[in-house]
Amino acid sequence: VEIAKEWKDSTPEVELVLKAAVQAGTTTDPAWAKPLVEYQSMASEFIDLLRPATIIGRIEHFRRVPFNIKVPGQVTGSSVNWVGEGKPTPVSSLAFNTTSLGHSKVAGLVVMTEDLVRFSSPSAEALVQQDLIATVGGFLDGQFIDPKKAEGEYGVSPASITHDLNPIKASGVDAAAVRADVKAAFDAFIAANLSVAKAVWVMSESTALALSMMHNALAQPEFPGLTMAGGTFFGLPA
Repeated sequence: VEIAKEWKDSTPEVELVLKAAVQAGTTTDPAWAKPLVEYQSMASEFIDLLRPATIIGRIEHFRRVPFNIKVPGQVTGSSVNWVGEGKPTPVSSLAFNTTSLGHSKVAGLVVMTEDLVRFSSPSAEALVQQDLIATVGGFLDGQFIDPKKAEGEYGVSPASITHDLNPIKASGVDAAAVRADVKAAFDAFIAANLSVAKAVWVMSESTALALSMMHNALAQPEFPGLTMAGGTFFGLPA
């Protein structure tokens, strides 16, 4: 600058250029430096952590299929009977239906600056990630089994698996009533000709805790295979 001052008579523009303000590069200026510090995607890690936290993620024996397909299903089967000599053979027909499987998604955004992600202690990214896992998992579980959840407008969200069902109401609060209610549930499957070989129980932690704490007159657990974290209940996983 001092040298430029000595030459201000012949080259005054040099001193003016050296004195001009130059804006510093920032993480918010779209033209100067922001493209160098774009946020990195953590989607793959997030999905891997979310799956085991949901009801669907813990149930085995699912048949995996792609999105946007139609799956044929059988509604009724054929019938047979004893036939005497010279007597007519019963005639029956089968009935089928088609279930359409579209696609839906759950999404949420939590915005953080690069500086917060880099310098926060404890890690803001880890805290937000764990909170999103818990929030999305809880939301999906509620939507999955909430009897009041109907199909969303324009097919944005599916109805719950319990929507419009005919519930079996609890007959009491003791172990005998629980057994009666379980039998009623099994009877509903048997009456509909449905196997329970791969069925599972879905219950809240408070319900599982209450059932696991039931004891008989000898202080023995009424349902020894069940704990607050799950286990088995009448031979099926919970």
